[in-house]
Order: sequence, then C-alpha cells, then structure tokens
Amino acid sequence: MAFRWIRSDEQVVQSRYLLMLEKELAYYRLRSDQERERGDRLNDQMLVRNGEMPVTALGVGDLRETIQKQKDEWEKQQKELGEIYGDAMEEVEQDGLALPKELDEAAQKLLKSTEHGT
Repeated sequence: MAFRWIRSDEQVVQSRYLLMLEKELAYYRLRSDQERERGDRLNDQMLVRNGEMPVTALGVGDLRETIQKQKDEWEKQQKELGEIYGDAMEEVEQDGLALPKELDEAAQKLLKSTEHGT
C-alpha cells in the first residue's frame, strides 16, 4: 500500500501566498531597475548639457555606440568621396587635363589613406 502525502488547505494557501509575494517582489525589482536606469539617463543628460562626459555605465555605453556609428558613417563618406574623386580623375585624364603636381600628390596621399583606413 502506497502512502500519498496530502497537503492541507493551510499549506496550499501558504504556497499561493508565497508565490504571490515572489511575483510582487519581481515586479518591484523590475520597477526599481527601470527607475534607476531612468535616473542614470537623466543624470548623464544633465552632465552632457554642462559639457561633462557621462559617468554611468549606461551613458558610457550609449556614448561608445554613438561614437562608433559616427566613425562608421565618416569612413563610409570617405570611401564614397574616394570613389567620386577616382571617377573624376579618370574623366580629367581622358580629356587630357592634369592637376598641378602638388595637388596630384596630395590627392594620391588622400586616396591611399582612405583605402588603408587611416
């Protein structure tokens, strides 16, 4: 004969109450984290308005992301300019026109630096 453990009504009520308290605790932890994040963002915004750098991990991460996006956009623009310049130089050479030696050397240096990413 197998014995089954039967929970009393009091144990059921206690377990449901504990579950409710755990859910409520998780809710307030989430709210607390959201408010802390909001406060960090506001603090960083005030610092930036005053000419200072952000100090919170959230603000620093946002700043790094923004800087990386700007760097990628700048590199893209430099590559496009190099392509435009290269097309223009081919047209000039076909027309028999040439740049002065100093400008041609500076242009070649610029093209090489954009090709190498420096």
